Amino acid sequence: MMVMKNDIHGISGVSYNLCGAGGVCMEDDSDYGWGVTGISGVSYNLCGAGGVCMEDDSDYGWGVTGISGVSYNLCGAGGVCMEDDSDYGWGVTGISGVSYNLCGAGGVCMEDDSDYGWGVTGISGVSYNLCGAGGVCLEDDSDYGWGVTGISGVSYNLCGAGGVCMEDDSDYGCGDME
Repeated sequence: MMVMKNDIHGISGVSYNLCGAGGVCMEDDSDYGWGVTGISGVSYNLCGAGGVCMEDDSDYGWGVTGISGVSYNLCGAGGVCMEDDSDYGWGVTGISGVSYNLCGAGGVCMEDDSDYGWGVTGISGVSYNLCGAGGVCLEDDSDYGWGVTGISGVSYNLCGAGGVCMEDDSDYGCGDME
């Protein structure tokens, strides 16, 4: 396991850090950015202007909070689960590739399309890219789950086989978490 850090800047200089020290963490350096922590109890935020916020608001893992403060939990007791607390179109995913959907008004759909984790697909069931001007892109570019692709096609994979792992496919100095 390498313990290193990488900064990726999105729109308007939004900064992200991808690091690894006992768990995956993507720390937020911006009021409009997002962060991910792999150490339990450590909070993170995914927020955008008038958009969706993700927070670590659960003892079981990740949480997702919508625009109106609607809360979701992404936990893992032998598998990934997303609990639906709203009418925004989220489903529940568990072990054995039970699918769930995240669909918004003319927006993005998330589906469990992998036996090794969960994937991200577009409205019509094809993979999508969440990209900004010279910023971070999210792609379903792996059979093992979903990947994060940054500038110049720098790719990461988030898979799940007894736990979360962020694999480094680039030379940008991020760590392998397995």
